[in-house]
Amino acid sequence: MTGRTTPAIHDTSRAVLPWRIVAGILLHFCVPAYLLACLAAGLLVMPRPGSLGDVVARMMLTGGYFLPAYAALIGVSAIGARMLDPLLRRRRAHRLARDPGAIAAVSQRRVADAMRTLRGLSAQARSARLDQAIAALDRLAWDHHDERFRSLARDLGTATDAFAAAFASAVPARRPELIDLAAESCECIAAAVAALAEERGRLDEGDARTVAGYIAARYPGGAQPLSIGSTD
Repeated sequence: MTGRTTPAIHDTSRAVLPWRIVAGILLHFCVPAYLLACLAAGLLVMPRPGSLGDVVARMMLTGGYFLPAYAALIGVSAIGARMLDPLLRRRRAHRLARDPGAIAAVSQRRVADAMRTLRGLSAQARSARLDQAIAALDRLAWDHHDERFRSLARDLGTATDAFAAAFASAVPARRPELIDLAAESCECIAAAVAALAEERGRLDEGDARTVAGYIAARYPGGAQPLSIGSTD
């Protein structure tokens, strides 16, 4: 095991960070911006009409200034966006913490992503054991509003990512063993989820029996409840 920790369900470590978005956008438009700047310098900034050679020379001169300036713009913008990352993370975590439905939705997507990855591994490895483990996970009733189920969802996602990466980089002779390890891990998680679901079922049944006993004691023999309405 490595020293990496499993991200919390509201963690944004897997999200695309703002500074990467800003830097990516600016890099994407680097060439068009460079061409437009050179064209503007050659056609609009010339002090007087010149020959084609003068225009090209002016464009090249502008390009020499443009590239460092654009690189500086990318750097400053990325640094500014990077400084906003902690604030954005805290706001997102706070918003999710106030919305249990959003937390459950994140957990549900994590399980769905893990299942897609597992099916991809199974299709490549043609493993009957992994197919059975996937089928067992599919039959389970996940309660993503329960932190215990969300913890298992995180473990499933982390394990699935690890096995997918290991399978992709392993030599063919090592892949069957990795698939068996993945299947074993899925079986363990499926057993844990099934145990939690069974416990939840017993608790729900106990609550139902308690309510039934209360009603039977309050209304023995099917007695009608007292009414405070008009007797007319």
